[in-house]
Amino acid sequence: MTDTETIRQRVEKLLRQAADREGTPEGATFRDKAFELMARYSIEQSQLRGDTGADSHRVGEFTVHHRGSYSDLQSRLLTHLASVLHCRAVVFRSPGRSTVDRTVVFGRRHHLDRVEVLHTALSLHLVSGATAAVTTAPGDGGHATRRRRRSWMLGFIASVTERLRTVEDSHTGDFARDGRPGEVVLLDDAALADRAMRDRFPFLRRDRRRIGALDPDSYREGVAAGERTDLGQARVAGARALPGPGGAG
Repeated sequence: MTDTETIRQRVEKLLRQAADREGTPEGATFRDKAFELMARYSIEQSQLRGDTGADSHRVGEFTVHHRGSYSDLQSRLLTHLASVLHCRAVVFRSPGRSTVDRTVVFGRRHHLDRVEVLHTALSLHLVSGATAAVTTAPGDGGHATRRRRRSWMLGFIASVTERLRTVEDSHTGDFARDGRPGEVVLLDDAALADRAMRDRFPFLRRDRRRIGALDPDSYREGVAAGERTDLGQARVAGARALPGPGGAG
């Protein structure tokens, strides 16, 4: 078994434990441990590969084909994780529909590994968590239930990615190598990912689709589900403001 597979199994186990204990200090601890583990893995791989030779500008990619309900929000989670972890993503929507067919992510291999592992685990909880948290009330139409679940998911995505950003920011200095500050190394990694994305897809355009109406209470419940207790890192305070109706994924 490779180091990547071992790390993947450990992270997936921690995130399953976090999902099973959602809303408790124990659940918060497990998810923070998963984020910390992935950060340490990426730092180690970055140092091993260094910035010399053919690998110095090597960028990989992977594609996620979205299946099932809420494909646009599964893709939104993926693009947010990619952005925080110094990667770039391209979203392909189904023609004439609001659903997303696939998302392609570009980045350095040690960053891509983290995005893929975290998205695999968190996307499962994204849908199951919203389904469990938002039940259909008597007399409640399917459209209202779907709106509340989408609001929950948007809050969850916002909260989880903010927490991940806090962990990532705390490790910026650890990515320093060859006399270059960690901040510069990570900016270069993101620039390489962006260049690879634009070389592959030179005619990209920004998606300006509207999120649609949100249910504030469900959004805040989603934020709360994604929050964690302070475990010695800088705590992300409170919920982010509700995104405007034109917010982008």
